[in-house]
Amino acid sequence: MRSFSIFPVTINFDNYVREDAARAYYWPFSSRPNLSVLTNSFLNRIVWKTGATTDSTNLVIASSVEVTFANGTVGVVGATQEVVVSAGALKTPGILELSEIGNPTILSQNGIHALANLPTVGENLQDQITTTIGADGVETVADAVTNNISQYAQRVSAASGNTMKNMDLQTLFNVQYDLIFKQKIPRRLVFKTVATAFIAQAEYRSHKRLPVAEQETLPGYTAVPEGASDDVWKQWLVTHYRSNFHPIGTAAMMPRDIGGVVDVNHTVYGTAKVRLADASALLFQVCGHLVSTLYVEAERVADVIKSQSPLF
Repeated sequence: MRSFSIFPVTINFDNYVREDAARAYYWPFSSRPNLSVLTNSFLNRIVWKTGATTDSTNLVIASSVEVTFANGTVGVVGATQEVVVSAGALKTPGILELSEIGNPTILSQNGIHALANLPTVGENLQDQITTTIGADGVETVADAVTNNISQYAQRVSAASGNTMKNMDLQTLFNVQYDLIFKQKIPRRLVFKTVATAFIAQAEYRSHKRLPVAEQETLPGYTAVPEGASDDVWKQWLVTHYRSNFHPIGTAAMMPRDIGGVVDVNHTVYGTAKVRLADASALLFQVCGHLVSTLYVEAERVADVIKSQSPLF
């Protein structure tokens, strides 16, 4: 089947197949003698050098990783250069915590001693929801957002048990505000709140934008009556929310003193020879699918490793 689309797609038109990470980054190099792939195996934790820290930098140094192999046995794979964790925004924080990296309060509750104090490991989770809305009056929306940034920050901070500080969140939200409303980056996936529901109500229930629509089926006037309050819309939204399965931010790249987990070289703060290369390091949600952004991130990490390694 052939068709047309205004959106970029990862298609190799010479071979007429959908490209993926394996086709682009593994299969062309799978015969290299210095490359091994262990399938159906699971990383349990990072193992640290005996003595835990160096004398000069006070960093915990990775020496190997503990793995459960496909046959069920558990063993250790040495890391003479470094460990790059790329398990995704949901799994990577768990690996760090099992490796004694994270919030000391949470770790101690589970019998784990924190070697590196990083309270925001596993915090700051962001996702997308599958909702497409069109609306005029962006300036009005901008005013509403800027007037409520402090309130948004307060709510998010409270939801994380104040692990993410109110003032730090306001700083980050103001960065997003400037990108969206002043620099005019794409804003398709910005507003997923009760405000979105009111835009949807104005758009769809007026039928001005959809002249072919005959009857609203979702949410319907029984579930959400005409002129419904914020609380009614909120209740409907939270019970009908569906993840778009694009989680990010759980080990974010930003300064350590405002909640960062990795630095600009993707090195985990407080460690040596450990980097992250996945969506957990992304600080802000992106407007679209994550795949192209993550390919760029992975290639950048590869460039950084090559620039710093004596092997290249």
